Amino acid sequence: MAIGRFARTIWELDPRQVVGRVGFRARRALWPLVRSTPSWPSQIPALPSRDALPSSCPFDDEDLHAIERGSLRLAGHEARLPDDAPFEPDAPDPLYRYQLHEHAWLREAMTRSSAARPSLHAWLLRYARMAAPRGSVAIDPYPLATRLLQWQGLVQLGLLDAGAMRAPIVEATRLLVGLSETHLLANHLLRDRAALVVGSAWIAGAMGEAVRARAARAFASECDAQFDPEGMHEERCPAYHAHASMDLLFALDAIAAGPLGDPAIGRAREVIARHAENAVAALEVVTHADDHVAAFGDSAPRSAPRTSEIAAWARSMGLLASRVVEHAAGAMRRRTLPRSGFSRVTGERMDVLLTHGPFGAPSQPGHAHCDLFAFELDVDGRRVIVDPGVHAYHDPTWRSHTRTSASHATPTVEGREQAEIWSRFRCGWRPRSIEARWTDDRVICEARAFGPHHATTLRRALQITPESLRLEDAIDDASEMSSALPLAPDLDAELEGARAVRVTRHGESVLSVQLLSEGRITIERAEVSHRFGARVPALRLRLHGPGRVEYTLVLAPP
Repeated sequence: MAIGRFARTIWELDPRQVVGRVGFRARRALWPLVRSTPSWPSQIPALPSRDALPSSCPFDDEDLHAIERGSLRLAGHEARLPDDAPFEPDAPDPLYRYQLHEHAWLREAMTRSSAARPSLHAWLLRYARMAAPRGSVAIDPYPLATRLLQWQGLVQLGLLDAGAMRAPIVEATRLLVGLSETHLLANHLLRDRAALVVGSAWIAGAMGEAVRARAARAFASECDAQFDPEGMHEERCPAYHAHASMDLLFALDAIAAGPLGDPAIGRAREVIARHAENAVAALEVVTHADDHVAAFGDSAPRSAPRTSEIAAWARSMGLLASRVVEHAAGAMRRRTLPRSGFSRVTGERMDVLLTHGPFGAPSQPGHAHCDLFAFELDVDGRRVIVDPGVHAYHDPTWRSHTRTSASHATPTVEGREQAEIWSRFRCGWRPRSIEARWTDDRVICEARAFGPHHATTLRRALQITPESLRLEDAIDDASEMSSALPLAPDLDAELEGARAVRVTRHGESVLSVQLLSEGRITIERAEVSHRFGARVPALRLRLHGPGRVEYTLVLAPP
C-alpha cells in the first residue's frame, strides 16, 4: 500500500523536483564559498515612487499594539522582537520564524505606527548588516526572496533610504542566484525569479546588465509556465494567486527602473505585463465583497493582500486592459474561469464563489484541499457559507484535518477522501474533473473522486437565483453520504425539526436551510482559520442522505 501510494505521488512530478532537490542541498552546502567571493558592484535604481502598496501581512489593532510595546505578533504567536544577529525569535513556531525573516510585517508596522518607525528603521539596518549563519531560516530561499521584494517596497514608499539598502540588496541577490528553489517549482520558484528581477536593478556595470537580462528572461519564462491564459496561477489557490500577482507587479516596477535597451528585457516586460493584467482580472473572480480572497485550498484570506490594493497598483502602471467576460445568469451576473475552474455569481444581495476545476497543479498538489465543487456565500456583503481556510503548515494533525473533504462545503463519504491526501504536503491519487457545464443560472459539475482503488463519480448541480441556492449532490456508489455547510464564525444555527435549520447572526435571521431529499441535518462544532494561526470556533451544518442530498438555502428578507 505504501509503495503504491508513493508511486502515485511521484507519478506526475517534474523531473526537476527530484533531481533539483539533490542539487539544492549541494548548493546550500557551498554557501560559505559564495559569501567569501568578492562583492558585486551596486547602484541605486530609479524606482517609481509609490504613495501606497498592498500589504501582504495585514495587521489588526492587537498586532499594532504589540509592535508599539516592542513585540511582534505573527501566525498566532507573540514574541519579543529579537535585537541581535542572527535575529532568531523566541517563538518556536516555524511559520513565525519564516514570516519574521520575510519582513512583510515591516511595511504594515512602519506605515501604521509613526511612533515605532524610528526604532524599526534602526532595527532593520542592524538586520541588513547581518551575516546570517548557514542554518538560519533567514537564508532559506523563500524568506530571502520575499525580503528582497519587501525591501524594494519600503524604498519605494520612502520608508527606507535607498543608499542604506543598496549593499544589503545586492548581497541578498547574489546569494539568491545560487539558491533558487528549482526543486519546488510553483510559487516558490516564481517568488525567487521575481526577487532576482528586483535585485538585479541594484547591480551596477556589466555584471548588472548580464544579471538583469537573465533574470527578466527567466521570470518571463516562469510566468508562461505557471499562469494559464485566463490569468490564474497553476496552484489554483486564491491567496497564493494574490501573492503571485504582487510578484508580477514588483518585477514590473523593477524593470521600469532601468533602461529597456536590451531587446530581451523589453520582450520579457511585455510577457510579464500581459500576465499581470490577466492575473489581476482573475483575482477579482475569487474575491469576496469584503475585498479578501476566497479561502479555497491553502488560503488564509486575512493574511493575504486586499484585491483592491493590488488592482490599484496595477492601474497605476497602466495595466488591466484585460477583463473576464461577464455573463447573464438569470437575474444574476456571472464571471467564470473555465480552465482554472472558478466562478463568481453576483446579485443584488448575494455573491456565490464556486471552485469547479482541477485538483491543484498536477506536479504540485501540496496546497490543494479535498474541496471539489466547494462554494462560499456572501449575503448582504458578509460571509455566510465559508471555506475553513488554513491554520498553519507545521501541525501535522490539524493540517491533515483542514485538508479533508468533511471540513469543506462539499460532498463526502465517511471514511473516504476525495483525494489520497497523506503527510502535510503530499498527495497520491488525485481526483479528475470531468466537466462543469453552465446553462444560465445553473451549473452541473462532475468528477471522478474517492480513489484510488474504488474511484466513483461525484456530481453537484447548483442553481442560483437572487434569493436562493438549490443544490443536488450525488455519489454513485455511496449508500450513505453527506454534504457540509461550514458557517462563518459569527453565525448561530437552530434546528427546526430533522430537516430544516435557521441560521442567525445576533438573533436576526440570515437564511434557512431545507433538506428536500430523504435524510437528516445535524449541527457540528468546527473551526475557521481565515488568518494564519487563528482557529476561531464556528458551526458546520451536515446534511445526510442515502447516496443523494438535495437541499435549498433561502435568504431571509432584508
